Amino acid sequence: MHKPFRGSDMRWLLSAFLPCFLLVSNPGRADALADLFEKVDPSVVVIESNEQVARGAGQLQWRNIRQVGSGVLVSAEGHIITAAHVVQSADQISVTFADGSVSSARVTGSEPAADIAMLMVDTVPDSAVVARLGDSNLVRVGQPVFAIGAPPRPGPCPERGIHQCAPPG
Repeated sequence: MHKPFRGSDMRWLLSAFLPCFLLVSNPGRADALADLFEKVDPSVVVIESNEQVARGAGQLQWRNIRQVGSGVLVSAEGHIITAAHVVQSADQISVTFADGSVSSARVTGSEPAADIAMLMVDTVPDSAVVARLGDSNLVRVGQPVFAIGAPPRPGPCPERGIHQCAPPG
């Protein structure tokens, strides 16, 4: 015997499947989102950071902490925007580009309160694609927004949402 759906079960079900239904029921919009993903995807990079941390009292033991995140290439010179928490205390940072090439990087700016950091890679591969950034002053509350992350597996993943906050001012 099946147990009946509770309200929370139904909300979860609708939130999981309604966006898929809306995209499938409007092929033009679904194609536009797929086109957007394909255009931005080559600019997304995987970032790995390593940090050596001492533990213990007396005789210190060193432990390596590895973090993985994603970022986006925003200049041909090698500037990458990423999350500050991935790189803020790293001793070593490596960036893997869409073509599989790897380069060392360093933090050139960080705002931990906003969880954003700027990296500079040592080498930008010839095949790298620089993302074209929009004007955030033109975004209105209620408009759809998109984010693409690059966890190491299964690969870049698009996420969508709604812009919910107006900038202070």
